[in-house]
Amino acid sequence: MKKIPYNKQYIDQDDIDAVVEALNSEFLTTGPQSEIFEKKLEDYCNCKFASVCSNGTSALEIVLKCLDIGENDLVISSPISFLAGANATILNNSIVKFCDIDSSNGNLDLNHLEKILKKENNVKAVMPVHLAGDIVDLEKLSEMANFYNFKIIEDACHALGGGYFDRNNKYHKIGSCDHSDATIFSFHPIKTITTGEGGALTTNNKKVFEKFKLLRNHGITRDENLFQNLDLAYTYHDGKKILNDWYYEMHHLTHNFRITDFQCALGISQLKKIDYFINKRQELASHYIKLISKKSNNYLKLPKINQKIKHAYHLFIVLINFDELKGGRAKLMDDLKRKGIQTQVNYIPIYYQPFYKKMLGNITLEESEKFYNKCLSLPIHPNMEIKDVEFIVNNLFFTIDNNKRS
Repeated sequence: MKKIPYNKQYIDQDDIDAVVEALNSEFLTTGPQSEIFEKKLEDYCNCKFASVCSNGTSALEIVLKCLDIGENDLVISSPISFLAGANATILNNSIVKFCDIDSSNGNLDLNHLEKILKKENNVKAVMPVHLAGDIVDLEKLSEMANFYNFKIIEDACHALGGGYFDRNNKYHKIGSCDHSDATIFSFHPIKTITTGEGGALTTNNKKVFEKFKLLRNHGITRDENLFQNLDLAYTYHDGKKILNDWYYEMHHLTHNFRITDFQCALGISQLKKIDYFINKRQELASHYIKLISKKSNNYLKLPKINQKIKHAYHLFIVLINFDELKGGRAKLMDDLKRKGIQTQVNYIPIYYQPFYKKMLGNITLEESEKFYNKCLSLPIHPNMEIKDVEFIVNNLFFTIDNNKRS
């Protein structure tokens, strides 16, 4: 029986050769491959600066400090997401507040956000999540940021390769930061491209970029232009000032968030294939939409699709009335798994987690819970073929029909 995972990395011989070459080089970490990868990301995303680090979560934690989001500052984000953004906010000693979503697509509801902004006077940042590779309305969010004076940090861990058209029909790549202060990516194995683990910041703000580089590496600098203890940094001999080669300074208290050079070598190789990856995901998604639209019924619906965006399709999410099925979502997923089809739920509302429930108390966000109660992620990744989509859709509808309560 063929097994179809809901998501999976794509690794070919070019990727393996790139990693082996890096392993045989003089540098295993913080070397030339890291810098090349950053330049490739800058070129691809059409941004001024890119900096890579250990993972997307650490990038989110670092960027909050880079944007001077501090203790007791309020950061608004989506509860329908992985834990990373909320956790990074708490680890930064800031306060997280969840905004409800649009249950038709899972993304931040900007109307609900505005209600929060009118009540709260300490909102310093909004962290929109481009769920599944769909894109939040960044142009509108940018206008709100200018009016209410907050920073925009895009959690684009699902959205590398995606983009959107503005009101003047100009196209913007995700990562260009044309309507945000910073964008964060993840290179986890199932993301658009992978470095095994890894993450990145893109920004057009040089100060944010330079501070990010410091904070990913123990807060250490070897840039003599930044040195403060000049008597320790230099040796004076025969009227000459000699820079002490061994000298460095620590300016910030932080962790080691570096990424290895062989991971970046993999990232460079993967980035060469990103157009293929995105095109394949969109081809699979189009076939899903075509087949599901033909068979769609009261039990299953597609999320609302914005025609003004280029969807990255990190996930392919459908909405199912599980309350109308015997055994609900658990039985449906188990039945599909027995046929070799792995599905997933993206995501459990973050405020359901015991840690956040203890911190924030009982929260109810109606649209978030509506989305969670209906969402199911179907397999989508470059290893799949069109016939896999047909197999999945046919079995999905067959299983729904068999599990109907009436």
